[in-house]
Amino acid sequence: MAKDIDINEIYNRDVEEYNRLSSMLSKSVHDINNPLAVFIGQISIIQLLQKRGQLDEEKMEKILEKFKSSSETLKERINYLRNFYKVPINDPHFPTLENAIKGACYIFENEAYLKGITYTVDAVAQIQVALPSNDVFLIIKNLIQNSIESINGHSEDGGSIHVEAKLEDERVLISVEDSGPGLTCDIKLACELGYTTKENKTGGTGLPLIQKILTKNNAELHYEGKPKAKFSFFLPVLP
Repeated sequence: MAKDIDINEIYNRDVEEYNRLSSMLSKSVHDINNPLAVFIGQISIIQLLQKRGQLDEEKMEKILEKFKSSSETLKERINYLRNFYKVPINDPHFPTLENAIKGACYIFENEAYLKGITYTVDAVAQIQVALPSNDVFLIIKNLIQNSIESINGHSEDGGSIHVEAKLEDERVLISVEDSGPGLTCDIKLACELGYTTKENKTGGTGLPLIQKILTKNNAELHYEGKPKAKFSFFLPVLP
């Protein structure tokens, strides 16, 4: 049911966001530290083997393989961090749709992992839409948060979220699908400011914010409840 938006709600939401960012960045530091530890360890092994005169081709090949594997992990984590901090400030060097989507997904990676929720991303690369990347970031971020809350309130065994962006009729169709129970009301009602079905929890601003951004850009949020809960919208592609 609808309720008034007050300063306590806004404060609590900001605290939740701070905790989420802190948790996400903590996981990032951990994930980056692991391959760095491998690099340091393997360098020590090389130095030791050289000192003993035991560094042959076979040993070097095994060491290089560990370097390669750790480098790929490190590159992936750094790319996610770059997407995250560049896209929200609308950096002109990261305007593509794929970067905006992955940057938004990254913010919830640790939370989803802890709650047993898996999510996948299937986005067309190097596509620019007629919408600022920070607006796309906010839309995807709010939809993912909505999905996580829906799944978490329905099942303790986790669930799944799938984010997709594909070209269709010279536009791009973006969708966020989850295994939660879905909406219990009409999409128009759910997009009204302050409406929420959650008891004693903050909420009621995510979908209205999304619809406001889309309306500003002559787009509309659509919803399908079967076979899974799915929110989608079209955006024009830049020529």
